[in-house]
Amino acid sequence: TISNIRAADILPSFKFKRFTTINGLPSNDVQKIYQDRDGFIWIASKNGLFQYDGHTVKTFKSNLHHPKMLSNNNIFCMHEDWDQRLWIGSYKGLNMLDKKTGTVHQITRKEFINNSISTIFVTKNKRLLLGTDQGLYQYIHDKDSCILINKQNTNGVFPETTIKSMLEDSRGHLWIGTWSGGLFRYNPENNTYYAYPKMNQINSAHTLFEDSKQRIWVGTWGEGIHLLENPYDLEKLTWKTFTRKEHNSHSLQYNIIYDICEDINTGTIWIGTPSGLSILADEQKE
Repeated sequence: TISNIRAADILPSFKFKRFTTINGLPSNDVQKIYQDRDGFIWIASKNGLFQYDGHTVKTFKSNLHHPKMLSNNNIFCMHEDWDQRLWIGSYKGLNMLDKKTGTVHQITRKEFINNSISTIFVTKNKRLLLGTDQGLYQYIHDKDSCILINKQNTNGVFPETTIKSMLEDSRGHLWIGTWSGGLFRYNPENNTYYAYPKMNQINSAHTLFEDSKQRIWVGTWGEGIHLLENPYDLEKLTWKTFTRKEHNSHSLQYNIIYDICEDINTGTIWIGTPSGLSILADEQKE
């Protein structure tokens, strides 16, 4: 059976802290958080891309001095590939930052120019996947070509729908979250796609994350966070839902979840929302 367990309290041994413009964040509207191979934290916002080195913040955005740096300043996502290139998805278009030179390039393929790119992922076998408003694409940079992933090449399982998130987990499975089409998983071992049951009213799987304990988290649009239990067995699947609690400063800051990541040194979970960052920390470690 499938059940939805709404937690009465947010894990009593944990608490949230907040990082906003008050203490150094250039914009409160955090849409994506990413740590590259060099340890830098990249923060996507509606007003540019920020690089955080643990002390200071560097801003990348189009302005009067650099009018064509990015295709659009409303940044949704970024992901580093195998050649030190940071791929940046925006409200309108795809960009690439060459970390070797510090140069930003705009990708001008017709599939991306007027397309919102919500999520980018580079798999372990070097596939560059782009989740867009118009579907899921594999982009082949050397050939400047695209492959649309749909029902025709997924045995009728995966639809052409708005993609919001992707995750390659510790087992090598690819998880795909959509705006209102639900949650999907691809197992490369048997080349099979799986569709998951509806977990919230609008069937949102806005952002996905696997933590260091191999737990799968699903952030939603307006319904808080789902923590999956028995995620690989659809017959035994359950989930817990965590939401904002009024007058509780240790609960989620907002029920719309833009992104989730983990500080690998401390095990704290960072959650990006329209009201800034919520940080889920284990009190016992402090």
